[in-house]
Amino acid sequence: MTNQKEVLLFDLGGVLVDIAPVDHMLASLGLPLEDTLIARWTVMDFWVRFETAEIDVSAFSEQFIAEFSLQLNPSALLSEFEAWNLGMLPGAAETLTELRQRHRLAVLSNTNEVHWKRLSGEMAIPRLVEVAFASHLIGLRKPDARVYHHVAAELGVQPADLVFFDDNAENIEAALSLGMQAWRVEGVEALRERLTALGYL
Repeated sequence: MTNQKEVLLFDLGGVLVDIAPVDHMLASLGLPLEDTLIARWTVMDFWVRFETAEIDVSAFSEQFIAEFSLQLNPSALLSEFEAWNLGMLPGAAETLTELRQRHRLAVLSNTNEVHWKRLSGEMAIPRLVEVAFASHLIGLRKPDARVYHHVAAELGVQPADLVFFDDNAENIEAALSLGMQAWRVEGVEALRERLTALGYL
């Protein structure tokens, strides 16, 4: 019997939203495609602090430019940064619309004020789900256990009632450790296959 309290919880980038590959991001800034840089790209201190609103966009751009000695002004950097968010993946909005007829839906994304403008405006993510949790708005970021507890509390459920889909293994492992139901998927096709296997589609 289906748990009526269950909430299907989705990551955005890599699951519902298309984002530029890291090698493309680096190349667009003229940076080398080094494995060490790729590995730490989105976990650098100033990036994490931007995604939890500990620093604003001005401080982020200044620290970004200084970190890599970029020959860009802040405006040019932010234009590149915004362009890395490529839009909704084909079938993503339709999948959410289909699911919402029978299930509670929410999204949980590590994001920032620059990318959120398009995610919430042009892509209208908040209109497709019951609640949209953005890291920079709640001050918490995956895979911090506190973010999952926050989501559960805001939705009025227990962690075990959350059915989570993300493309990042570390985020999935953190969710599983809290008793959540969690699956790693990449892209809409893989997401739909998993949802169908689980009986949600």
